[in-house]
Amino acid sequence: MPSSHLKAQLQGATLVLLSGVTLSTKAILAKLAYRHGVDALTMLSLRMFFAVPLLLLSVYFAEKSAATRLTRKDLLQIALLGVTGYYISAMLDFLGLMYISAALERLVLFLYPTFVMLISAVLFRTRLRRTHMVALLITYLGMAVVFHQERALSGSDTQKGALLVLGCSVGYAAYLVGAGRLIPRVGAQRFNAYSLLSATTAILLHWTLRGSPLHGLPLPVYGYGFLMATVGTVIPTILLAKGIARIGAGPAAILTSIGPVSTVLLASTLLDEPITTGQTLGGVLVLFGVTLVTTTPAQSQGPPQVRNKSSL
Repeated sequence: MPSSHLKAQLQGATLVLLSGVTLSTKAILAKLAYRHGVDALTMLSLRMFFAVPLLLLSVYFAEKSAATRLTRKDLLQIALLGVTGYYISAMLDFLGLMYISAALERLVLFLYPTFVMLISAVLFRTRLRRTHMVALLITYLGMAVVFHQERALSGSDTQKGALLVLGCSVGYAAYLVGAGRLIPRVGAQRFNAYSLLSATTAILLHWTLRGSPLHGLPLPVYGYGFLMATVGTVIPTILLAKGIARIGAGPAAILTSIGPVSTVLLASTLLDEPITTGQTLGGVLVLFGVTLVTTTPAQSQGPPQVRNKSSL
């Protein structure tokens, strides 16, 4: 293997791993902010408020490099996907984090490739291989083990929080399926920029209608919001895109499994969340099953399987 190719592969792998680690900080930062008495909408609003300048820059550069203009129909479809698939999903995620550990939240979110596969099978008659069925069994068995262990540690609120985050995972999967139909026509950069900007508009409108101010909050909360917008949202998106360009989507899908592992370690260090044998065993099963799903091709051609280009 030429040294230049090997160097590119190592750089790509490093970028994808860094993407997974930085993305995993989102749940940690949200849990730290909740300790100051703020709620889910406040943190989600702060996150997107700080991200607005970067999103506007993304729209500008996306349009600058585009060969064609978006139609009104394209813009409407992108906006609907952004609002329903990202705003609602992110809201469910941040609400769920108020009831469950960061480690459980990350693992439930990590199920979204299995839901993408199931939605595609129902809507587009994509045939599943036997490997897919085995992978689903392993994944959901592992999730059951983790959930049982978490409920024993945290109590009845675990079910409520897990269902909220599960709704986020299913919603995000539907968002990706819709994205798979639009991205080939409008381009990935423009789709991501406009869909996230649409979701941001909905989030800030929600905040405005509620009438809760974003000023006068404890100073650390603003720091957590800024870090979620940059380290937990924009930076992992850029790192992942650059990493995939060097090593491809398949290897990147495997390496992104570092995210849940990183979340567990950070949660243990910064939030004092325990790491138990049951959680570890169940987590390994989930990571193995989801990786098997993302690296096994379907038997028939459905919509493009869009990788996680944005960061919930």
